[in-house]
Formats: sequence, C-alpha cells, structure tokens
Amino acid sequence: MEKVKWTKELATGVEIMDKQHKMFLELCDNLDQSVNKGKAKNDILSDMKSLEDYAKVHFAAEKEIMEKSKYPETDGHIKLHAVFMDEVNIIRKKAVAGESGPKFASEIKEKVTDWFVMHIDRTDRKLGKFINNK
Repeated sequence: MEKVKWTKELATGVEIMDKQHKMFLELCDNLDQSVNKGKAKNDILSDMKSLEDYAKVHFAAEKEIMEKSKYPETDGHIKLHAVFMDEVNIIRKKAVAGESGPKFASEIKEKVTDWFVMHIDRTDRKLGKFINNK
C-alpha cells in the first residue's frame, strides 16, 4: 500500500499542529505497513498503541489551541476527534481478536489514515486559517 506523504496542501500554518500531523501520518503509515506486511499480532498492537497514545496527545494539544483562540467550532471539532478514537478502538479490538489480511488493511487505511488526511484537509486547515487570521 502506498505511503501517505505530507504535502504543503496539508499545512495548517500552525507550526505545532503541522509538526504533530507529520508525526501522526508516520504512525499511520507504520500501522498500515505492519498490517500489509502480515507482521505478528504483537507488532500490530504495538503500532496501534503508539498511534492511540499519540492521537490523545495531539487531540489534547488541538483542544488547548482551540480553547485559547476561542475557536467557535471547538465543540464540533472535539466530537470529530471522539468519533476517530471510537473507530480506532474498534480496530484495536479486531486486531486483538487476530483479524488481519488485505480486508483489514483496507479498513485501517480508510478509517485511520484516510480519515486523518481528510480531517486535516477539511477541519484542521479551517482551524489554522482562523488562528492565522486573528
């Protein structure tokens, strides 16, 4: 599966967010690669844990940024983060149960990596524009 690469089109203009987004995409790619290469369940679960832990840190940082800037769409943005974490939790449970293979790899790409790229493009860039125009 093709690696998702950071491009300037994903930039929010908020340095800490962009730096964290780059790292988050690396963690998404690590997970995608582990599943696609048929790595052991423990390796996949380790990559899942890294991604989940980083998501919590990243989403907390974004929440703080939104609150400090009095971003009017904070509540909706935070709800999107919660939906993402729910999806990640479902995928982790499937990995714990031993799910693997191409179908599972596609699900991870769609519900984790593709969702995150879409979230940056549609939601985080909007937040970045708000902050940069203050």
